[in-house]
Amino acid sequence: MSGDTVTSNNALQFTNDNKRAYAYSGDVTVTGSESTPQALLNFNTNSEYVEATIQFTYSQEASQRGVNSIQFNNITIVKQFFRTASASYDETFPMTFKIIIPPFTDVKCLTGFEDSNGKQCVTVTGKVGMAQRVGNLDD
Repeated sequence: MSGDTVTSNNALQFTNDNKRAYAYSGDVTVTGSESTPQALLNFNTNSEYVEATIQFTYSQEASQRGVNSIQFNNITIVKQFFRTASASYDETFPMTFKIIIPPFTDVKCLTGFEDSNGKQCVTVTGKVGMAQRVGNLDD
C-alpha cells in the first residue's frame, strides 16, 4: 500500500507508514462541459477508508460558469456550481470538501465549464484507516 512518489492522477498514494494518503491531478486544461464533466482525478480506496480533504483549485481565470463534483462508485455525492472570478457573483476558490471515503470505493473528481478555456487542479489528502485497526486515526 505504501509509496513515496506520485505516479499518476489515477492512483491514491500512501506515506511509507500507511497512515496518510494523497493524490494530485496537476494543472489540467478543462475540456469538459457542465453536462459532460471531465474527470480530473480518479482513484480507488481498496480495503482502507480515508478521512479526506478534497480541494479544487481554479488556476486560469475566465468569465464562465462551471460545476465541480465528486462521485463514489458513479454516484454523485457532492456537486457545487460556480462562476469564475470576473463575474459579479464570484465563487470562492479553492473549494474544499471534507469527506470520509469508504473502503472499495471508486472516486472521481470531476469538473466542467460552459466553455473550455479554464484550468483546474484537485488535491486529495487524508488520514488512512482500516477496519482491523479500529482507532488508528488518532495515532
